[in-house]
Amino acid sequence: MELAVSELRCRPVALLLLLLHAGGCATWRPSEVGPRELIEQEQPRLIRVTGVDPVGRLVRNPRIEDDAIVVDAECRRSPNPQGGYICPTEVVVALDDVTRIDVRRVAVGRSVLVLLCIALAGWAFAFSTSDFLAGS
Repeated sequence: MELAVSELRCRPVALLLLLLHAGGCATWRPSEVGPRELIEQEQPRLIRVTGVDPVGRLVRNPRIEDDAIVVDAECRRSPNPQGGYICPTEVVVALDDVTRIDVRRVAVGRSVLVLLCIALAGWAFAFSTSDFLAGS
């Protein structure tokens, strides 16, 4: 009976881990509209801007002023071996210099597929464990 109680205690933890992973299936997708329209209409929290510098820049909370993207923080990958991002404040990117803007979107199909695979694997493991325990 002790084993059954410990199994019941593990289920909420497993469910929590499963739900935390569900939001992780996101991808960067190119915007189908121009930078001005994207920022003014969708007001994204985070975008990746590619311009004269071929390395995409992560831009948080962008807004349009005149003919430029004005941001409170522009984050770049840190050159440090530890990684991470460096986020200076108040940076302006001219709209003429922008060649591409990517927006982070949740891949619903991938998320559902991952959840189904995890659920199936969990069910198969639980079923095989219960058969094994019943036989001993």
